[in-house]
Amino acid sequence: MSAALFSSVEQAIKTWSVRPILITDHQEKYDAFAAAQVALTKSGTSTLELALAGVPMVVTYRVHPITAFLARRLICVPYVAMINVLAGTPIVPELLQENCRPDKLAQALETLLSQPQAAQHQKETFNNVLPTLKAPQGQKPAQAAALALLDILLKNKAAEELNKQSI
Repeated sequence: MSAALFSSVEQAIKTWSVRPILITDHQEKYDAFAAAQVALTKSGTSTLELALAGVPMVVTYRVHPITAFLARRLICVPYVAMINVLAGTPIVPELLQENCRPDKLAQALETLLSQPQAAQHQKETFNNVLPTLKAPQGQKPAQAAALALLDILLKNKAAEELNKQSI
């Protein structure tokens, strides 16, 4: 979080009766994950980080209505949370746009807190989905990505050569 953003957030929460703890570095973030029973998060990589930490969650996001209108026409995935996209099923609830309301967010979080089987179901599903993210044969993720890209490039080069020969 930038210093300017941190300052803005700090000012905004100054009058809250219950003051949240603002996390500013990675170690604090992982410590917070370890201490959390549930999380309310935005879509994106944070869903994978929370899933890796075994933290049940509810995903929320709200953008300007025009942005939402365009996104719904351009984005071709059925989910916004990466963990849901990877699983191909809604593991974690996604409360977006008109569903991003305090009452719905509170209810979804209350379900995870009061119904241990709901939280446990998320954790078990995380454990089934996350191993699919590991790079093959013990490679580092960057190595696996580079090799996959190289494979695509070589196949494209071979296809070009075949096209030249058939002309």
